[in-house]
Amino acid sequence: MLQAKPVLSLQLSQTYLFSVCWSSVRPLVFAAATGEGTVLIFDLEQSSLCPSISIEQCAENQPVYCLAFNPKQPQLLAAGNAEGSVKIWQLSAELMKQGPREMNLLEQLANEVAD
Repeated sequence: MLQAKPVLSLQLSQTYLFSVCWSSVRPLVFAAATGEGTVLIFDLEQSSLCPSISIEQCAENQPVYCLAFNPKQPQLLAAGNAEGSVKIWQLSAELMKQGPREMNLLEQLANEVAD
């Protein structure tokens, strides 16, 4: 059954969020595409409130509509924008290497709401 309260709630954009996706290799890393033209990458192991990386994808605050981690090369993140282009970014090693306690931290985060 779905919990009544979210595990975590973040206000990431003053306009819209068009896409959010989890990293396939780091259970505490996700990326979000904003209506202001920014790609935000969060590492919940480091901070749940501030993005680890903020990438200005488009000039003039054009929206980023979609993004996806490459399933075969998960260090690559593609993002499509309102200008009709796709930009591919290579993530740093620290966003790719799972820490020894990461699964425990994820479980702890999920259990905080359930208690």
